[in-house]
Amino acid sequence: MSNCPQPNGGSFVACAIGEVAFSAIPEPSSMVMFGLGLAALVGARFRRS
Repeated sequence: MSNCPQPNGGSFVACAIGEVAFSAIPEPSSMVMFGLGLAALVGARFRRS
């Protein structure tokens, strides 16, 4: 685990062992935009019926 980054200044650091890749966490605004788009698609489907 010598390749793990060291925390500096109290920041949270996660480390993986082996060939595990880190995944990015979407920003809250991205999730809001996704939710609004999904709601618009559902609303359009119900409106058509």
